[in-house]
Amino acid sequence: MDGFNFFHSSYALENACEVIEVLHIKEDLSIESSGRDPLTMEVDPFKVSIEEIKRFIEEKINISMNDQHLILNGQNIDEIDQLCDIFITAKKMPVIRVDKDRDIKIKVHSHSGGQQEVQINWFATVNDLKEKLEQQGISKSIDTLKFNDAEISEEGRKQLIDLGFKPANAVITVRSQQRSTHRGFSASAFEG
Repeated sequence: MDGFNFFHSSYALENACEVIEVLHIKEDLSIESSGRDPLTMEVDPFKVSIEEIKRFIEEKINISMNDQHLILNGQNIDEIDQLCDIFITAKKMPVIRVDKDRDIKIKVHSHSGGQQEVQINWFATVNDLKEKLEQQGISKSIDTLKFNDAEISEEGRKQLIDLGFKPANAVITVRSQQRSTHRGFSASAFEG
């Protein structure tokens, strides 16, 4: 059987609506990394752990286990225990993308024309970014954040990388929301 690539097989039972999925003892797993050709790792879906995959990546791609971020179908799989569920639902060889954990520098432009720079992990969420901006006194929780002319303030749990943030040259704009009084006037209109 060496030399053959086996994927799980689907078999219809007597009732055409019932299907049984069969996993083979060894399955191929494709691993992709930016700037490299994909690697194939032969795994036992019932026994291989994410830690073993990370060890393989560290050895073959030279990204340390602590710096790896594993993504399958757009989802972080760093925390799962076994791969058998992934193989059962896959109709072709699963592809895991490995990214190196790193920080991005974000230039923050305020509505008033000021500019500051913050550094944050590129797998951080919009909520993480908002919290960091608040901690550094750059914005308030009610402010609107824009990236590439799209408002991202309400994206909350979305990761920055999923919104298109890159390790260099990310720019966001902070638009301050003005408080309003009970009559609908802007509170800032009465200040100064």
